[in-house]
Amino acid sequence: MILAAAPFALAGELAAVLCALCWASAQIGFAGIRTAMTGSALNFGKNLVATTAFAVLFTVRTGLPWPTSLEGSPLLWIIASGVVGLGICDVFLMQALLRIGPQRTSLLFCLVPVLTAALSVLPPFEEHLVLLALVGMGITLGGIVLAILERGGNRPPPHDMKAGVRDALLASVFQAIAILMVRQARREADIDGASAAMVRLASGTAALVVYGLARRRLGAWWSQVSAPVTRSRLGLSALVGTFAGIWLNQLSLQWTAAAGVAATLLALPPVFLLPLSALFLGERRAASAWIATGIAFAGVAMIAFAR
Repeated sequence: MILAAAPFALAGELAAVLCALCWASAQIGFAGIRTAMTGSALNFGKNLVATTAFAVLFTVRTGLPWPTSLEGSPLLWIIASGVVGLGICDVFLMQALLRIGPQRTSLLFCLVPVLTAALSVLPPFEEHLVLLALVGMGITLGGIVLAILERGGNRPPPHDMKAGVRDALLASVFQAIAILMVRQARREADIDGASAAMVRLASGTAALVVYGLARRRLGAWWSQVSAPVTRSRLGLSALVGTFAGIWLNQLSLQWTAAAGVAATLLALPPVFLLPLSALFLGERRAASAWIATGIAFAGVAMIAFAR
């Protein structure tokens, strides 16, 4: 499903930058419908659109809408990571985005590599952290704290700020767990990135459907997703951010020789979102927001290159 070799020099790096730009652009699109949807409905809608797009892609390429290369324990790990990452995590992430905006949310989400590195020392992973990673974790945390303490600019009301920060931090925890689940699956088998993405998306969507049915909210979600005022922007943002973003993410990881370079470039959304939020959402940010973003990005880069 993915070209084995890069078609030209720096193709992997270009894919990583485009992926980060897709993620940032999608968050701007999602933020534009913040008054018309709940976080759960938004997550359900974007996952449904992206899952459908991947199913069409698989059908065109293989004749089947579902990958058949995954089985056994690796498949279970991938399914679990989809439930945790694209089901639970993204509900909190979308709620944070709606409450505190895309730039603050993406910056707080820089906590993911810190938590992933911290949790990776536990069984069954038992990885070792080098000094550079520890320093990077500290620097990233410093940038995140500075972002939380930012004054001035378009700061949300205190209640929204508190709830949004909480949701972004919870999303980071669940995303770190999901990443480690995928890492464990890749330890056990050679997994195609597109197949893993399809299974994760389908699992996350299925989990949301079950939850929505159990809480009798699925009908309300569908009404929000299919409403004329939201469906076009939601569909486009999901195709750009979730479908194309995941696809470019897999390309970048496969085509970039140095994993640290790819991981660093993939952490660019908070940087892109500073000008994009100002241009499309009219957000004014204090100088401390730019400083916090730079500090957090530097810390993420150190963690990435310490692998």
